[in-house]
Formats: sequence, C-alpha cells, structure tokens
Amino acid sequence: MHYEIGLFERESTLSLDYILSERLRLEVESGISQSIDMTFTVEK
Repeated sequence: MHYEIGLFERESTLSLDYILSERLRLEVESGISQSIDMTFTVEK
C-alpha cells in the first residue's frame, strides 16, 4: 500500500498491491481516475 502526492499538481493517489500467487499480481489505484491492473509474469 502506498500513497502519492504530486509535486506540481494537487493530485494524490492511493495504490494497493496484492500478490495473488508467485506469478500473478493485482494493483488497484484510486485518485482522480481509478484503475485495476493484473500482471502475469513468465520467466524463462
């Protein structure tokens, strides 16, 4: 979990990272806009 505040803009963001498994991660972000990112990692 982390909280960000812009230096030149009055925008702030709250972000949560969930590690669902060794290869799967979910990031949820809320601020002026909201987003959800899901990342799947494959290593060779």
